[in-house]
Amino acid sequence: MASNSSQIATASALVTLLTDHPELSALTWTVDTADVLHGQQTGAGSGLIVDQAARVLGGTPVHARINRGTDRIGLAQFATVWRGVHVEVWASYATPEPRRPLGTVAVLTGGAR
Repeated sequence: MASNSSQIATASALVTLLTDHPELSALTWTVDTADVLHGQQTGAGSGLIVDQAARVLGGTPVHARINRGTDRIGLAQFATVWRGVHVEVWASYATPEPRRPLGTVAVLTGGAR
């Protein structure tokens, strides 16, 4: 179990972060039992909030796209230590279907008649 002083340090770091950078309040922030500060955003945006958080907190965001059937999901995340507090930030969001270059022919499959 985490000590009371580490819980206070984590909470204080979050207050400082959101006071100095209110744009990061677009993330949902939680503190887990190991006093890791988590910022997350689901279903909205394009992962740019993770890039903004990485610039503020220091860290290198990683972006990935996952195809699940017809759904395309984007993920962005990074982990760092900021002011002695472990921080993990991530976002998941729907990504649009990629645009086809002008002149591309789409082949539609259909049943034979």
